[in-house]
Amino acid sequence: MTSQRLTIPEPEIELYKDGFDAKEKGVTDLGRANDGKKLSDLVERITDPMVIAVDAPWGAGTSVFLKCWVGAHTKKNKGTATTVYFDAFASDYMDDPLIALIAAVTHRFEKENTNLTISDRASSALNSLKKYAPALGRGLLKFGINIATAGALREIENQEQSILDDAIKSGADVITPATDKFWERELGQKQIMENFRHSLTELASDQKLVIVVDELDRCRPDYALNLLEVIKHFFNVENV
Repeated sequence: MTSQRLTIPEPEIELYKDGFDAKEKGVTDLGRANDGKKLSDLVERITDPMVIAVDAPWGAGTSVFLKCWVGAHTKKNKGTATTVYFDAFASDYMDDPLIALIAAVTHRFEKENTNLTISDRASSALNSLKKYAPALGRGLLKFGINIATAGALREIENQEQSILDDAIKSGADVITPATDKFWERELGQKQIMENFRHSLTELASDQKLVIVVDELDRCRPDYALNLLEVIKHFFNVENV
C-alpha cells in the first residue's frame, strides 16, 4: 500500500529572501505579486500607526502570501520599510507575547539579514527595547518590577491583601505608607512603558517598521487576546 498526503505541502519559503517569483520553491503567483505591490505602496505612504488585516478564507494561502511579501517588499517592490515576520502560533506556548514580539524584532535586525543596515541610534533603541520588555512582562504588570527574590510576588500579594485589615486595626498611619508604595510602583511602571514606546519610535525613525503577525487564528484564545492588547498598548507609535 502506498502512502498519500491529504493536503498539499506549503512551499518552503526563505523569509526576507524569497518573493512571489520563487517558483522553484513551489510558489504559484496567481496574481498575488500585484496584490503585494499594492500592500507595499500602502505601508510606504502611511506614517500613522496602523493595523492592516489581510483576510481570506481558510486555506486560501494568506500565510504563503505574507511570507512572500516580507521578501518582495524590499527586493521587488522597492520598499524602504523593514519587515518583520512573526509566527504567533509558534510562540503561543509562552506566557508573554511582548517578549516573543521583541525577540522576533531583535532576530530580524541582528540575525536574519546581514545586509540590513542599522544606525547607532537604532541599535541603542533596540537594546533599550530588550531591556524594557521584561519589565513590562505580563507577569509583572500588576506589581511592578521592584522584585528582589523569587518569593517576593507572593509576599507583595499578602501585604496588599492585609492592607485593609491593618488599616482597620491601626488606622490611617498604617495604610498611608502602603498606598505610597503602591503608587510608586504604578508610576514607575508607567514610566517604563513610556520609555519602551520612545525606544520603539527611535528604532522606526530611520526607516518604517512593519511587523507581520501571522497564524493568530491558530493561537489559544487567551494568548491571542493578550497579543492584541500588547500591540494596542505598546506598538501604537509612528512609523510602525
